[in-house]
Amino acid sequence: AQNLAAGLVISLFLLVALALLIPSLAVSIRRLHDSDKSGLWLLLHFAPFGGVVLLIFMLLDGTPGSNRFGPDPKARQPYGGPNVVHHHHHYAAETPAETPTT
Repeated sequence: AQNLAAGLVISLFLLVALALLIPSLAVSIRRLHDSDKSGLWLLLHFAPFGGVVLLIFMLLDGTPGSNRFGPDPKARQPYGGPNVVHHHHHYAAETPAETPTT
Protein backbone atom coordinates (compact mmCIF):
# COMPACT_ATOMS: atom_id res chain seq x y z
CA ALA A 1 0.00 0.00 0.00
CA GLN A 2 2.86 2.35 0.77
CA ASN A 3 4.54 1.67 -2.60
CA LEU A 4 1.24 2.31 -4.39
CA ALA A 5 0.80 5.68 -2.67
CA ALA A 6 4.40 6.68 -3.47
CA GLY A 7 3.90 5.64 -7.10
CA LEU A 8 0.71 7.72 -7.35
CA VAL A 9 2.41 10.79 -5.85
CA ILE A 10 5.38 10.44 -8.21
CA SER A 11 3.05 9.93 -11.20
CA LEU A 12 1.03 13.01 -10.26
CA PHE A 13 4.22 15.06 -9.83
CA LEU A 14 5.52 13.99 -13.27
CA LEU A 15 2.17 14.73 -14.90
CA VAL A 16 2.06 18.25 -13.43
CA ALA A 17 5.71 18.89 -14.37
CA LEU A 18 5.05 17.77 -17.95
CA ALA A 19 1.90 19.91 -18.17
CA LEU A 20 3.82 22.99 -17.00
CA LEU A 21 6.92 22.47 -19.16
CA ILE A 22 5.69 23.91 -22.47
CA PRO A 23 3.85 26.91 -20.97
CA SER A 24 6.89 27.83 -18.87
CA LEU A 25 9.16 27.58 -21.92
CA ALA A 26 6.74 29.78 -23.88
CA VAL A 27 6.66 32.43 -21.14
CA SER A 28 10.45 32.40 -20.81
CA ILE A 29 10.93 32.77 -24.57
CA ARG A 30 8.36 35.58 -24.71
CA ARG A 31 10.18 37.37 -21.89
CA LEU A 32 13.48 37.11 -23.76
CA HIS A 33 11.78 38.40 -26.90
CA ASP A 34 10.56 41.45 -24.93
CA SER A 35 14.20 42.41 -24.45
CA ASP A 36 15.06 41.66 -28.12
CA LYS A 37 16.91 38.42 -27.36
CA SER A 38 16.47 35.07 -29.07
CA GLY A 39 14.82 32.17 -27.24
CA LEU A 40 18.05 30.25 -27.77
CA TRP A 41 19.43 32.16 -24.78
CA LEU A 42 17.55 29.57 -22.69
CA LEU A 43 20.38 27.17 -23.51
CA LEU A 44 22.42 29.11 -20.94
CA HIS A 45 20.72 26.89 -18.35
CA PHE A 46 23.24 24.22 -19.34
CA ALA A 47 26.26 26.47 -18.69
CA PRO A 48 27.75 27.08 -15.25
CA PHE A 49 26.08 30.14 -13.73
CA GLY A 50 23.93 30.45 -16.87
CA GLY A 51 20.80 30.40 -14.74
CA VAL A 52 22.00 33.52 -12.94
CA VAL A 53 22.53 35.32 -16.25
CA LEU A 54 19.04 34.30 -17.41
CA LEU A 55 17.54 35.45 -14.11
CA ILE A 56 19.11 38.88 -14.66
CA PHE A 57 17.75 38.97 -18.23
CA MET A 58 14.28 38.11 -16.94
CA LEU A 59 14.40 40.85 -14.30
CA LEU A 60 15.54 43.62 -16.66
CA ASP A 61 12.94 45.73 -18.43
CA GLY A 62 12.27 45.01 -22.10
CA THR A 63 13.18 47.30 -24.97
CA PRO A 64 10.77 50.23 -25.28
CA GLY A 65 8.89 50.30 -28.56
CA SER A 66 8.73 47.56 -31.15
CA ASN A 67 11.59 45.19 -31.78
CA ARG A 68 12.18 42.35 -34.27
CA PHE A 69 9.83 40.09 -32.28
CA GLY A 70 6.85 42.44 -32.31
CA PRO A 71 5.34 45.40 -30.49
CA ASP A 72 6.14 46.37 -26.92
CA PRO A 73 3.51 44.74 -24.63
CA LYS A 74 3.65 47.85 -22.43
CA ALA A 75 3.03 50.07 -25.50
CA ARG A 76 5.92 52.39 -24.58
CA GLN A 77 7.49 54.72 -27.11
CA PRO A 78 11.00 53.87 -28.31
CA TYR A 79 13.99 55.88 -27.12
CA GLY A 80 14.02 59.25 -28.85
CA GLY A 81 10.25 59.47 -29.41
CA PRO A 82 7.73 57.96 -31.81
CA ASN A 83 9.26 59.36 -35.02
CA VAL A 84 12.70 57.78 -34.63
CA VAL A 85 13.39 54.90 -37.02
CA HIS A 86 15.07 51.94 -35.33
CA HIS A 87 16.94 49.39 -37.41
CA HIS A 88 17.46 46.04 -35.71
CA HIS A 89 19.64 44.45 -38.34
CA HIS A 90 23.38 44.07 -38.06
CA TYR A 91 24.34 44.69 -41.66
CA ALA A 92 24.56 47.72 -43.89
CA ALA A 93 21.22 48.74 -45.34
CA GLU A 94 21.04 48.53 -49.10
CA THR A 95 20.25 51.75 -50.89
CA PRO A 96 17.74 51.47 -53.67
CA ALA A 97 19.21 51.84 -57.15
CA GLU A 98 18.42 55.14 -58.77
CA THR A 99 16.14 54.91 -61.72
CA PRO A 100 17.36 56.70 -64.84
CA THR A 101 15.20 59.58 -65.95
CA THR A 102 14.59 60.12 -69.64
